[in-house]
Amino acid sequence: MQDLLQQTNLPIVPHLADVCRGVQETGFLILEAAAGSGKSTLVPLALLERGLPSSGEGPAILMLEPRRLATVGIARRMADLLGEEVGQTVGYSVRLERKVGPHTRIEVVTEGLFIRRLQDQPDLPGVEYVIFDEFHERSAATDLAFALVMDLIRMGRNLKVLIMSATLDGTQLEGVVRPLLNVPEDESLVHVCPVAPYPLEISYRPLPHREPLGIETARVVQELLALEGLPSGQTMLVFLPGKGEIEQARGALWDFQREGMIGEDIEILPLHGGLSLEEQRRVLTPLSEDQRDITRKGREERVRKRSPLARRRIVLSTNIAETGLTVPGVFLVVDTGLVRLERFHQPTGMNRLSLEAASESSIAQRAGRAARLGPGRCIRLWDPAEPRPAVTEPEILRTELSGLVLESCLWGATHREALPWLELPPQRTWDQGRELLQEIEFIGPTGEVLPSGRRAAHLGLHPRLAALVLAAETLQIPAEGCLLAAFLSERDGSGIPDENLELRIGMLEKSVTGLRKEQTGSLFRDSGIDGGTEKETLQKVMAVSDNRAKPWVERTIEIARDLYRRLGPDGSSFSVDNAGNDSWLGRLLVQAFPDRICRQVEQGCFQFPSGRQARLEGSLATALWLVAPEVDAGLRLGRIHLAVSLSEEEALRGLHPLVRRTTELVWDGLVPRTAETLLAGRLVIREERRKSTTVEVIEALPVLLEREGLGVLPFDDLDGAPRRFLERLRFWASHGGPVDSLLWEERTLVEEAPHWLGPYVWAGRTEGEGPIIDGEALLLALQSRLGWELLPILDREVPEYFRTPTGRQRRIEYGDGTPRLHIRIQEVFGCGASPRICGVPLVFHLLSPAHRPIQVTDDLERFWSGSYREVRKEMKGRYPKHFWPENPLCTGEDEQKKTN
Repeated sequence: MQDLLQQTNLPIVPHLADVCRGVQETGFLILEAAAGSGKSTLVPLALLERGLPSSGEGPAILMLEPRRLATVGIARRMADLLGEEVGQTVGYSVRLERKVGPHTRIEVVTEGLFIRRLQDQPDLPGVEYVIFDEFHERSAATDLAFALVMDLIRMGRNLKVLIMSATLDGTQLEGVVRPLLNVPEDESLVHVCPVAPYPLEISYRPLPHREPLGIETARVVQELLALEGLPSGQTMLVFLPGKGEIEQARGALWDFQREGMIGEDIEILPLHGGLSLEEQRRVLTPLSEDQRDITRKGREERVRKRSPLARRRIVLSTNIAETGLTVPGVFLVVDTGLVRLERFHQPTGMNRLSLEAASESSIAQRAGRAARLGPGRCIRLWDPAEPRPAVTEPEILRTELSGLVLESCLWGATHREALPWLELPPQRTWDQGRELLQEIEFIGPTGEVLPSGRRAAHLGLHPRLAALVLAAETLQIPAEGCLLAAFLSERDGSGIPDENLELRIGMLEKSVTGLRKEQTGSLFRDSGIDGGTEKETLQKVMAVSDNRAKPWVERTIEIARDLYRRLGPDGSSFSVDNAGNDSWLGRLLVQAFPDRICRQVEQGCFQFPSGRQARLEGSLATALWLVAPEVDAGLRLGRIHLAVSLSEEEALRGLHPLVRRTTELVWDGLVPRTAETLLAGRLVIREERRKSTTVEVIEALPVLLEREGLGVLPFDDLDGAPRRFLERLRFWASHGGPVDSLLWEERTLVEEAPHWLGPYVWAGRTEGEGPIIDGEALLLALQSRLGWELLPILDREVPEYFRTPTGRQRRIEYGDGTPRLHIRIQEVFGCGASPRICGVPLVFHLLSPAHRPIQVTDDLERFWSGSYREVRKEMKGRYPKHFWPENPLCTGEDEQKKTN
């Protein structure tokens, strides 16, 4: 085999001996080698040759890959090098397919299947090496698999671990591993394989951002082809953030091709995770004359034979082509520098796709794709000054973790600190995952996995979908549940543009059962589709013969059958026949997605229990209730991608665990109405308003007065009598009166309002009619709080009125804590010393006959003997007809008597 490896002439070959020796001696090694170095293909073979017997029981080397296509492709390349068929020395395992034999020594597996095998057989019998390939991608499954393997080693299992990556910084990884393995600080765990790269020219061409991204990118591609062309046998690789932009660009390029602006010998292919394995394999297959191309004519697609001259290709790809998958013949890369990352929106419990700048490591990987085979070029469609992160944030820090929490609990790690994570999962996201698992009864309060949780893990589904399948089994429709879960676990490949999930399931059901058209139509009886739309919709549903949908239909049904077998029944009996029971979709979805039940707030806009609103277009826009298993939370307004309509009864049944009833008083001034609201989280299901009762009002008084303050009460009624009474009380309390001043502070009055004000609510009036209290009742309430026996004492010690020498009464003000009296000067002639109230002199605001201020004094006697003379002189000139005695102690009545 050594000669065979040498003949490949790949950059990793000179390093194979050191890599094998390093991992054998320390038990752990991090291999950093650029894409195209040959590490994925040659390192496992070198380990097999140098460190293992050529025969044994079962695979001795397990290599983990993040993608199915890479898993199969790498296994095939290794088998080809050995001149064997897959399943002999080298095999692979992906979902629904395993090719291994009795002599298989190297098995390439997806991360999810590895975790399942590890849970079922924690000792990994016969396995000596675990290789993590493309570790820098850091999916949540990668981090979980790594943590479980390291925990296994910590418990004494003798496993050798090799981490392989093109861009990984091994420092952080070393910090986690070194103490676990007791590796000395001076012993390196990292081996770097330098690769002398071909020359790579990088240039920048920022987009104007006046049109959609996909269209602007297509224009750049067309201009490059017009100016420079694309040599025969070569591929232009274009990186776009998502499927939507890829379809935009593909449509625009087809239009250019139809108009003769792009040669017809160029095939234009998409590459993203939503494609079937067959479609992805086609992109990764070198150009040949018998390949087929899909072109667009208007809005229709047609399949035609490619021209024998077709030797060029444009591949429009997401970040799936950064590493792992090698697109052949690439010498030119066009990069938008953007990526769509899934992020968990904790307030809503939903994921959202976030459009972000790709990291420095990602754009380096993308550019490097152009210089794998020879000198290449990369054109970057952004300003080089734009900031971007150094590395892509790992999934474990940004996505929903209920599946990871279930696997951890199944392992026995019921709290997040129990496993040696490369990066600790966020506490809040971990807790939300636990809460979901407890709600669907997969784990208990302490994290112990319940029987239903063990069955769910065996299904290999997200916990929500596993709950759906188990609920379907309980409802005696297991096949339907498996079909629905299979659909939701895979990317939608139906090609149906409407959000109505029933259309896709109808397509799948027809394939399973051969339903007649009129039977299929019953699926939509409660879907909210009008007659005209239903006819058009049914035509789409019946389009199973569409070549593009066939692979998706076949794979989805295959997954459903596999789930059905895992449940226990004989897989051959798998059948779906629910033409007479068209509500099963909603019944199952509400079991798994109670928090995704939503109600229409306006046409096309729906609100969820979290309070988040989301829009959808199409046949379900007029439905009243939906359950939406696929929603993008968005930044402010979400987007519903898949939904099923519900009756109100179905919706309320599904929302039952979240439903609560609230009673709240709604105030218009002092006039209350009681609002009775049925809520699910923050979603208002029903609200009714009625007359409030006295008991409800009394209970709500502190809340009202806390919010509005005491000023909301009618203190100014009866010419301000309630306000003045309270002011006198507070003055009395603060100047030695026999009352507790705390009782009359606003805070105390608010807190104790039910006791002192409650008995006077609607006193003498009809309950529920008009304001709860008027000025007269408020005054009585205050007087009652003081106590009737103290009222005459208050009137004596803190009088409300001042009696003038002529016998008139004038009101005293106590508002600012000082007794004050605004009075015409003529009315106090004859008054000697200023009176005192609780030892505080009464302050006189003396006014002219026109009620304009003359003097302020709290010592009348001093005023009379002092400045009064000047005041008299001035006022007598202004108001000669009024009485201005030389002796102010003489009243006007005294002067009249003297005259008589």
